[in-house]
Amino acid sequence: MKTYFKDIRNLYHVLIGFTSGYDLSVIFGFGNRDKFPLSWDDLRTLLAPVACAVVVGWFAFLWEKRQDKIAKGSSDMRDVYVSMIAAYLGGFIALFYPNMIAAIILSGISIVILAKHYKK
Repeated sequence: MKTYFKDIRNLYHVLIGFTSGYDLSVIFGFGNRDKFPLSWDDLRTLLAPVACAVVVGWFAFLWEKRQDKIAKGSSDMRDVYVSMIAAYLGGFIALFYPNMIAAIILSGISIVILAKHYKK
């Protein structure tokens, strides 16, 4: 795993996965304490970040399949798993600190990275 993260491209999966999970959690309103009270007895508290991770995982999987069509053997399922774990962490943090400004800033950084990395 140490050699996996030496490639800066793999760190993009962490950043963009985290940002996507955070954004989805904020957009879906999981930070709304009236509808989603923070309680370990409430199953929604545990499942909200999982829902974000599943959505991000699906899009990461589609992205990797698209990458495989462009360059054979360039995709790696570890990228999908890393994106899902980062999205779960982003969704979990958004449960405790839902902030639209932070979501916009993270999204801007991710979009700039995507635009610079994939402008070929």
